[in-house]
Amino acid sequence: MEDLAYKLVKVTEAAALAAYKLAGFGDEKRADQVAVDAMRTVLNSMEINGTIVIGEGERDEAPMLYIGEKVGTGNGPEIDIAVDPLEGTTICAHYKSGAMSVLAATKKGNFLHAPDVYMEKIAVGKNLPEGVVSLKNSIEKNLDNLAKAKKCKVNDLVVTVLKRERHDELILKIRKLGAKVKLIDDGDVAAVVSLVNGNHDMYIGIGGAPEGVLAAAALSSIGGQMEGRLIFDTDQLRERAKILNIDDPEKIYTIKDMARGESVFIATGVTSGELVDGVDNVCSTSSLIILPNKLIKLQVIMEIGISKKCDAQDKKKFTERLNIYLDRISKGEHDAKELLNGDFPGAFFNGPHTGENRNIHQNLNIQIKPGQTLEISSLFNKKSELEREKIYNEKGKRIVTIEKNEKQQRNYSFTKFAICDIEISWGAKDESGKDLNCTVVLNINSGKISIGKSTINGKDVESKEILELVKQNEAVLIKGKALREVLAEHFIKQTPCEEKENIQPHENIIVPDSGAPSSAIDEEITVEHSSGKQQGR
Repeated sequence: MEDLAYKLVKVTEAAALAAYKLAGFGDEKRADQVAVDAMRTVLNSMEINGTIVIGEGERDEAPMLYIGEKVGTGNGPEIDIAVDPLEGTTICAHYKSGAMSVLAATKKGNFLHAPDVYMEKIAVGKNLPEGVVSLKNSIEKNLDNLAKAKKCKVNDLVVTVLKRERHDELILKIRKLGAKVKLIDDGDVAAVVSLVNGNHDMYIGIGGAPEGVLAAAALSSIGGQMEGRLIFDTDQLRERAKILNIDDPEKIYTIKDMARGESVFIATGVTSGELVDGVDNVCSTSSLIILPNKLIKLQVIMEIGISKKCDAQDKKKFTERLNIYLDRISKGEHDAKELLNGDFPGAFFNGPHTGENRNIHQNLNIQIKPGQTLEISSLFNKKSELEREKIYNEKGKRIVTIEKNEKQQRNYSFTKFAICDIEISWGAKDESGKDLNCTVVLNINSGKISIGKSTINGKDVESKEILELVKQNEAVLIKGKALREVLAEHFIKQTPCEEKENIQPHENIIVPDSGAPSSAIDEEITVEHSSGKQQGR
């Protein structure tokens, strides 16, 4: 299933890129159509024997990606596919946050073939007692049960509801019971799936049935809970239920009824939202892949800057090689020399990338020289998820290891190869309680530590002035020792200016705060190692 996921992500990437080009132009139908066209084209090029079971509508309603349409070459695995080429058409048309391209796939027969009608839905995240919420219960009972399961009060709960007139009474009830209501304009697939992030506690309301199946495919893989009930509230719809052989129009479908067995769910952002980032100026895409008990965040570079003219085929090959290199970074491998082979011109890339096996976003600034390894600057944006990281220089030698302990302290250790400067910044207070921004630079030379420049609120100060304020920094350890101990042991005079003029330029690797609790010190660490060339963010 994982191998299939990496192939299918190309499908949502193509649809997202196509839709992004029309984001903000106010044309919902056109944005949706280009996404459909792009998705269908890529699906039909794949070695799969696929059937669309959730798509753009019935065969007589949709010319492409209709329910029952065969996609793929006909060779390869037989799979059922649920798609929403552009989830949030209105969002995309108005360039609001949260538009994305969505696909789910499973073995034939595992998805509920939901008709294009409304569905009443309720969903919660993982690690909760089975049946904690249900469409059979009143909203009061559901909130009560959920609060008890989460060991909190009802007024601590956040409930997401689609902003529609049909939900006005429901919204009033939830608020009257004391829970918070988070209203969304569109995109209930993202609202259900983002329960995994803990940004809200429950989703409830009426939305599209096809979107319900897509959300169930994602939630079932990660242990969430969901129920749905198809709405046949007119004579015409009740007649349709009979045609579809639905014997019990009031049936409540569990998450396992909607998505049986193992499935893969993929979402690629068009505009940035809670679940995934949007397309980055048609340069890179952000995708979320959900497999059984596994979440993969993937960022793929679509464009690469080449420093001299080359044809489109060369550019494509180079981009493919760079993506292979980034994939290897995420697995802890840092040598890409054989991927370059000296047959490409120098090139550059400056943008975000997420390692597939880590929940960490990295901004990479890469300078490529023919036949040489890549020089990398690495920035951690999702700091709370950093547990352990190794930093290498451009020659592939590890110079710094950063590891967070159970107290949320970060311990920095250096190898014998380490020649770098570490700039540590933190917030402190003086005797009168005034806020101060403190900075100290540690000079590392072959693993040995000395103190460089110190500043308070941007002004240079004597190191002894920092020694008192560093006692307020409990978040950083250097080789297992508190920062204040290290400064006391390695106190030195400030480097004379004339000596600084002869220091070789450095490549910057900036590692912001790793997400210690808000009560901890707000700090930033800059690591510089010798490279002979200055690089910035």
